[in-house]
Formats: sequence, C-alpha cells, structure tokens
Amino acid sequence: MIEGKINVLHLLLSLETGGMERFVYEHCLEMDKEKFNVSVCCIDRLGGFCQSLVENGIKVNLLQKNQGHFDWFYPNKLKKYLKNNNIHILHIHSGAFFYGSVAGFLARTPGIIYTEHGRHLVEPKIIFILDKISSMFTDRIVTVSPDLEKHLIDNIKLPPNKIETIINGVNTNSFVPRGKSITLLAEFGIKSEFKIIGAIGRLAHIKDHTTLIKAFKIVAEKIPESRLLLVGEGPCEQELKDLSKELGVFESVVFAGNRSDIPEILNLLNVFVLPSLSEGTSLSLLEAMSSGVPPVVTNVGGNPNIIKHDYNGYLVEPKDFKQMASIIIHVLNNDEISKKLKKNSRESVQDDYSLRNNVEEYEKLYLDLLKR
Repeated sequence: MIEGKINVLHLLLSLETGGMERFVYEHCLEMDKEKFNVSVCCIDRLGGFCQSLVENGIKVNLLQKNQGHFDWFYPNKLKKYLKNNNIHILHIHSGAFFYGSVAGFLARTPGIIYTEHGRHLVEPKIIFILDKISSMFTDRIVTVSPDLEKHLIDNIKLPPNKIETIINGVNTNSFVPRGKSITLLAEFGIKSEFKIIGAIGRLAHIKDHTTLIKAFKIVAEKIPESRLLLVGEGPCEQELKDLSKELGVFESVVFAGNRSDIPEILNLLNVFVLPSLSEGTSLSLLEAMSSGVPPVVTNVGGNPNIIKHDYNGYLVEPKDFKQMASIIIHVLNNDEISKKLKKNSRESVQDDYSLRNNVEEYEKLYLDLLKR
C-alpha cells in the first residue's frame, strides 16, 4: 500500500511544441496535486514547454539517451532513475515505448501505462517487434481514438485485453475566442485586415504541409490579402520553404517556428487547417475548435469522429489540394458560415472534449492499477 502522494512520471522524447507534448504539459498542470506528485523525464531534449512547467512547480529532467544510434543500455540507466525517485506510475508516450516499458519492468514500477498518440503511415517491421515486446511489460495501453485502438489490435497485434481508448481533451478556459493580438500581427508582419490560414504541428511528412502550401497558392490567387501561418519546426522545414518559393508564395507564408503562445496565435486565425495523412485525436484541432476557429481537416484517423461536415468544420480528402483550397475560400468568403462553424466548434469541444474529464479518466486508471 502506497502512503502519501502517488509519484507519477511522464516519459517522452521532448517537450517541444506539438499535440503530444501539450497533452503532457496540460496533464501535469491539471492533475490533482493532493493525490499525485507529477514529474517529467525527456530522453532526447527538453523544449518549449519545459520552462513553464518548472515555473509551475513541476520537476522536469533530461535523462538523455544516445543520440547517434539505438541505445540498448538506456533502459538500465532509466531503471536507476525510476528507483531513485520512487516512481509509482510510469506514464510513457509515443517514441519512448520500448525504453520506458523495459526500464519500468526492471525497476519493478507498480504501474506502467503507455499512451499511443498516433502512428506513421509506413513503419519498419522492427517497430512492430519492439512494440510487441514493450506490450509484455506494460499494464495498460491507451489510445486517443477508436481508429487507433483498432489499428494496434488488428495490424500491430497488441493484446486487446490491455488496450482501451481515452479521447483527448483540452483546456476550454485557456483556449477561448478572443480578438486578434495587434502585437502578434506586428511580429509576424501581417496587416490586421488580412485573412490568416494557419496550421500548428511538427513540420514532418506525416503532417503533409506540402498539400496545404499548394492549396494556399490557389487561395492567395483568389484572396490576395491572405497569409499562411505555419507554427512548428521539423525535418521538412527547408523543403517547405523551397516549395513556397517555387510556387511564388514565400512572401505570404510565415514560418513561425515553435511557440509557447499557442492560445493567442490561434486567435489570429480565420481558418485552421489540419492536412495530415494520419491522425489520432488531434489536440491542435480541439484547441482550435475551442478557440472558435473554423477547421478544415483531412478525413483520416480520429478527425471524422470530431468533425461533422458543414456543421462544426469541413472534411477534405488527404492530398487533394484543390478541394482544400476550394473549401478554405468558401469559409473565408462567407461570414455566416464562418460564424456558424465558430459557434458549433466551440460548443462541440465544451460538450465532449474537456480537459478535466480526460484527466479524471487517467487519474482513475492510475488508482485502479495500484489496487491490483
């Protein structure tokens, strides 16, 4: 029986700007501090959310694995950290499954949970093998959408009795409709009367910003006083900059990098676009909807579970930049439609995707595991 507070450690690659990282950030701040002592361990690097967590009294540590190759010895290093910090619940996130599960097993951590936030479209077989091994050492695997749960069971062949879905939630008090920040507009060099299309997420192939930039070229031709705002960093950044130059829209595309002021940035947008080829339950999408920003998203993964076409947003087929452009223009040119989407988006999140409900489900899961 554990006396006093339960020590929960979130293990992930980094705290850079992204949906998974914001999930950890929000959970750390929202957890019941009377019952849980929450901390974070990054295994690659720290990142933008680190400072804010530390300022709020959350311990964040970088226990770095070898950055040059797969680090077979890292689980033993992490095992010592878990034992030294008397961790009762190890909560592992995408990218750290193998390292965390093996270390937790070696350290005899009472509860080991893994949350799968999303998958790549194509993955090497070694990933499947490592996931199967990891599942043997894990008490519970949580997915963020029913589609993702089905994928893990049917395709990765992980044990169904260990898997459940807990839909993501967002802080509807932080992400609220408000006016555009004149200071931010000036920083980005965008005039207040311009229409702003935005996307928030890692600049990686799976997020398919290429299709968005192609769509924006068409939008810019129809609505010259428009801008595309891309928030995030990643391996495709230079490739996307080169494409925007090739298409002649580079001067109208703002590459904002990683940011910590996402709520204020969302309030700049007239349309939020999620062009991904694969998604779980996107926190960026839910945050945009909570902020009252009309969403245009690809019809993949968990997106159609959230978006009701022409009610609280629009669904488009992946890679169809012409359809994407057409719908973006449709929203930008119709104030009544925009108002309807804003209202319905906000209400959808308030009703079904609150952060408090999400955190309470995880708290219950932690407590249930410790009762075994």
